[in-house]
Formats: sequence, structure tokens, C-alpha cells
Amino acid sequence: MNSALKLNALQSGPFTAQKNLVDVILPGGKQYDLTKSYLNLVCSMSQSDASGTTATYNWEAKWKSPSGVVQNNHFDNSALVKNCRMTSDTVGILEDRRRNDVLIQQLKTYYNNDDDFLGRRYKDLCQVSGQGSIKLAPNIEFFKEGSTKSRVSDMQIQIPLKDCFELANHSNLPCDKLLDTRLSFELNLDKFAVQQYQGAGTRTADFGNVKYTEMADDTTVGDVTTLTTKQVFEDLGQSPYWVNQRLDISGVIRDASAVDVSFNEQKIISSIEWLTTGADKGKIKLTMDSAFTTIVATKSMRDVVVDGTNATISLSVNEAELILEESGMMERQDELVYSTYLNEEDNGNSLTTFSRLYNCEENAFNLLVCLPDEDTDLICVNGTSATQFEDYRIRVDNVDLTNRKVVAGANPSPLYYDRVGMYMLNANLPLRNLIEVEKRTELGWDARYTNTPKKLFFMGTPLAQTPQRKLVQLSINGASGAGGVKSIQLYKQVVKQVKL
Repeated sequence: MNSALKLNALQSGPFTAQKNLVDVILPGGKQYDLTKSYLNLVCSMSQSDASGTTATYNWEAKWKSPSGVVQNNHFDNSALVKNCRMTSDTVGILEDRRRNDVLIQQLKTYYNNDDDFLGRRYKDLCQVSGQGSIKLAPNIEFFKEGSTKSRVSDMQIQIPLKDCFELANHSNLPCDKLLDTRLSFELNLDKFAVQQYQGAGTRTADFGNVKYTEMADDTTVGDVTTLTTKQVFEDLGQSPYWVNQRLDISGVIRDASAVDVSFNEQKIISSIEWLTTGADKGKIKLTMDSAFTTIVATKSMRDVVVDGTNATISLSVNEAELILEESGMMERQDELVYSTYLNEEDNGNSLTTFSRLYNCEENAFNLLVCLPDEDTDLICVNGTSATQFEDYRIRVDNVDLTNRKVVAGANPSPLYYDRVGMYMLNANLPLRNLIEVEKRTELGWDARYTNTPKKLFFMGTPLAQTPQRKLVQLSINGASGAGGVKSIQLYKQVVKQVKL
């Protein structure tokens, strides 16, 4: 029977954009099941506002461009690992994966389908709002009904080891033969940002529907502490409100002569009731922590709308640890045969007609070409109009791999999808998704079908293992003025054999 272990990183926290190295040592003399193991980043959050309240604020994780501009692209937890390496006392370097963030972001797009993505959303740092629901932060316990205050908790960002190392697919890593094995990670904390969601001025964009922020008129005489939505909610998942949320409330008080006097106050929700009977069935009743206006006889409250309020939110990565399993049964192993990725980085200098030769190792059996865009330096999109990369061809040792160009523009040819399938099959990865459009956090999950986000680009091919190194020629064509070929990341998948 396997037993779970927790190994602390050699470095102490907090980890920052400058202090971003994490090293963990697997003790020798044992065998470990890495298939369920993961790097765990333990984080804490602080929230504050100008009024000094203890209200609970929603937030979202964002990716930043190399120049520091916040983007709206969804990113996987594993994108937080830029580079990673595995070494051991007896063998030396087992794996050394550079730009692992680009590699895993590209591959997961194709071997995970919609169900896979939605099934692991509870683990995702970067959330995408589902159809008809509000995007919620992963570390906040939201109470959308009752009087229990929503609260912020510490957060754990889980990064599976099998997203960083091919050897992590082994259920018995023989550290009895490898002895002490060191796992090293360089984190992308400089690319990660925390941004408030549902802040001031966002009632149109972040509350699901602007109608959700409109409140019913009230003629009740006395102090007003409650608001009732005009909108009927069929599901509490559609509600943009939670207990202990701070709202900006504005409207008018109208007297018997139809003279309006505006009011504007900020209050905290102390309780929420989802009405289930009567004429207001399905509406949501919000009770505030104190009265925000007073109505006297012959007056009424009208045109009330609510909005978010601003706060300062920060996330700190305090600790890094490795959660792994020690194998219950030891297996005799005299050698390790596995695959890994070698990386070569280049730049196309914005050429719209690009052609260049590259060397591939004799034991390379797959080649993946990733062209991350300038906005994210992470996601391989085919420009705004899908004409940045119109077609490509690959030659190996002066022999074309296809008898015609592979069209990869707005309307890819069947040959394009055939090459995608060939690569994934040769990499022993399932091809479960061909919806080649980027996921946008501000549009929601269903936007991939109802909107036209940027199209993704895939370029890869199987290679034959040869006695000597191979010369691979890449030729890529794009429309003039569409941006051309810029950053290039070549991933060569090779077979390695290690005697133990």
C-alpha cells in the first residue's frame, strides 16, 4: 500500500518574481509513485479597502505579457513552471525541460476536451465563468444565502509533476538505484497577477447581466435596510451577490410632487434570502448591515442600482512543497527507458516568408514547433485574422514530409488535422479536442462557441530515429502585414535509456 509524503522545498518563502527557484530532494533508497504527485504552492491573501472594512471581495488570476500588460487568456496551473530539471546522484541529468509553460499549454489544448477542462475547474487558479454563472475566486467560500459571512482562505496551487516531467508517468521511480533525486523548478511568478473582479464600475461587465444589478422600487415608510432584485433567478449560481459583499448603492428618493433627490451609499450585505413564495418568487432579497436611506410618508425610493466597490488585493506564495506517494512495493529495475523533451529557442524576426534549417538529435522521434504570441509569450494563436501563419511545410534530410503545403489559416485543410493526429499518436497522447480557439476569461467558457476568439496554431510532425543527427527544414508562410514569425520554441521529443 502506498503512503503519502510531504517534502518541503530547500528554499524558504515567500517566493516572488525575483525569488522564484524551488528545489526539492527525493530521498534515495525508496521507490516513488509520481503519477499522482504534485508541486504544491501554499498561498495567503490579504484584502483591504479605503474604509477599513472586513468585507469579502472577489478576484481573478491574470496572465501578464513580457511587458507587464495584463491579458485575458486562460492559463493552466502548470504554466507557472517556466523551466524544470530532474537530476540524480548516480545518473546526473535525467530531464531538463526549458519553456515547459509553452509546451504544456499547447499540448493540453489538444489532449483535454471540454469535460476534462470543466471537471478540474475546482483546482484551477485561473477561472473561466461557465454558461449562466458568475466567475468566483478559488480560495473564497461564498455564501449566497443565509447570514454566514463569506470568507477568504489560504490557497494551494497544485501543479502535477507529470506536467513537468515524463518520468512522472512512472508509478515506481527507482530512487533505490538513482539515490537522492533533485527536482528543480523556475516559477513564472513575474507573469502572474491578481486583479479584483466585480469592483467599482463593473456592473455591466462583471455581474453576469446588468439587469441583475437593478432593484425594485420601495415605498415602505422608515429606515431602508433591504433591497429586492427586479430579476427572477432560476438558480443561485446566477446570483452575483454573497454575504459580506460591499456594494455601492445609488438611486433617487421621489416625493409627492415628483421631485427626485439622489442618494449614493456603500453598504455591506449582512444576509441574503432567495424568495420562494409569493409574487416575488425567485427574486433575491439583500439585507444590509445598516440603513442606507429613510423614507417618510408620500415618498418612494426609485431607480436603485448597485455596483461593486474597489479593494486592494494581494496574493503571497509563502511555501512550496512536494506531495508524493512512496510505492508500497519495490520493483527490480536495471534500466530506465523513457521519453523527454529537448528545447531550442529561436526568433523569426517577423518574416512572413520564413525558412530555416534545424538540427535534430538522432534519437528524436517527434518535433513540435510552438509560436507563442507577443501578448502572452505563452499561447500559440494564429494572429487576429488567422492569417499570420497561412501554411507550412517540413522537410527532413532534404525529403518533404508532405506532397503539398499544409494549409493552417482560417479554414485548415484536412491535411492539417491529419498532421495534428499523427503527432499526438506518435507522442502517445490522446487527441480529444480540435476546437482550436483560445479560452478568454472575460468572455466566459461558452464564448468559444458564441464569439470569435483568436484561432490557435499547431505545427508538429513525427520523425524517424536515425543513426545520425537529422536536418529539419521549416517553411512557414503568412499574409503580408499580419505579423510574421516571431518567437519560436522547438520541442524535440527524444528517447533516453539509462542503465541503473
